[in-house]
Amino acid sequence: MDGTDKRLLNLLQTEVPIAPQPWAVVGERLGGISEAEVMKRVRALKAATIIRQISAIFDTRSLGYESSLVAAQYDPTQSWVDSAAAIINGHPGVSHNYQRNHAFNLWYTIAVSPDSQLGLERTVQVLHEISGARNTLLLPTLHLFKIGVAFDVEGDLTADARGEVRHSEAQHGSVVAGPLTELEKKFVREMQRDIAVEPEPFATVAARLGLSIEQLREMSDAMRAAGRLRRVSAVLRHREVGFTANAMGVWAAPGTDAEIL
Repeated sequence: MDGTDKRLLNLLQTEVPIAPQPWAVVGERLGGISEAEVMKRVRALKAATIIRQISAIFDTRSLGYESSLVAAQYDPTQSWVDSAAAIINGHPGVSHNYQRNHAFNLWYTIAVSPDSQLGLERTVQVLHEISGARNTLLLPTLHLFKIGVAFDVEGDLTADARGEVRHSEAQHGSVVAGPLTELEKKFVREMQRDIAVEPEPFATVAARLGLSIEQLREMSDAMRAAGRLRRVSAVLRHREVGFTANAMGVWAAPGTDAEIL
């Protein structure tokens, strides 16, 4: 990757604008790069598996889903862990799944639709049984402090730089939202798809929904105000970018909930 690629990746992680020609807007923000050049670079970064997907990122809880972090314990031999991970990854609500250096050696996140016949706890129990887990713990969110990561691909940030809090309990929807309408459900399904690298990708999305670009943007703004839509952005494969390690930190915080908050 050259310097322009790195700046492009930093920008795409922040926001892809819902506009008639979003790649042209991205090019302008990069200092006047042509739309064709932006699309060429995005296609190359996807082909190199650096960009995993560019799509809308929704808040599952605001959509009515139940979700949780799950810690599971398996036979530590690699064949067992790999086999269990493959079974768990087959569930469409599993977004992340990592092997960890811990007695509970597989940790994953799962979201379950409000229309699910099993619900969250029974779904996790079924995964526990069919994957051969020894023990499984549900670790649901009690208070959301921060969601949001942007990998500093350019490497300009200092070691003590603080990341932007893109989503927190305080930002969790300024509007009390009711159940999703049928059109909103279609919007969520369409916007979760990987955005096409073509001059007018959102025109294609809007057409499938029977909307204009302006109506699509208005629906996006309403979803964002309700806390349902976080942003439209790129998700990177961080190992391909050069971030080869990550860790989970867990603290036992003293005191009451009020003192912790």
